[in-house]
Amino acid sequence: MAVYHLAKGARPLNIGEFLDPALLPTDCQVAAVVGDTLDPENGLETNGIRSYTMWGEIGAQLGRKAWKVLADSDAQRTAPGKVTLQEAVGTRPTVIIIDEIAQYLRQLASSGNPDTRRLGEALPAFLKNLSELASGSPNVVVIITLATRADADGKETNELEDLLNELGGTFATTLADADDVSQVRVTR
Repeated sequence: MAVYHLAKGARPLNIGEFLDPALLPTDCQVAAVVGDTLDPENGLETNGIRSYTMWGEIGAQLGRKAWKVLADSDAQRTAPGKVTLQEAVGTRPTVIIIDEIAQYLRQLASSGNPDTRRLGEALPAFLKNLSELASGSPNVVVIITLATRADADGKETNELEDLLNELGGTFATTLADADDVSQVRVTR
């Protein structure tokens, strides 16, 4: 929550007690996606744009230019590549927050629609591409929250954690190389 509000421009009077205010960007774009609000069948309308995927919702929140770049990937329910994601984000400082992702994965996997289940299979590719973008881009920060293993979505959390660990070689190496310019963290 704090990252979201700081990225949106909030500057508490005592911010200097916690960090150097000069480090905070003044022109930051933010996309905050909550998995249980996404609707792969009926879509979700944001800023006058109806999206059907997590990446489509990110594009809708980042604005018309980002949406235009991601619209075909959203329509085809196909994960956008890293270059497409970079084009959508542009050069402005960007924070992407993804919450309740395990619940979203459960919704996709349990759908009676085979196209929606296929979307669930595209989600790991999207997360990999987004993670690699953030790891190599000094202007992009991605925050993904996962439920604990004991929560109702524990099975999906385990699967996502396994995926992130599987990506670990590429993910961790790239992250270590870029750690001083970008922060990608998985929190519970």
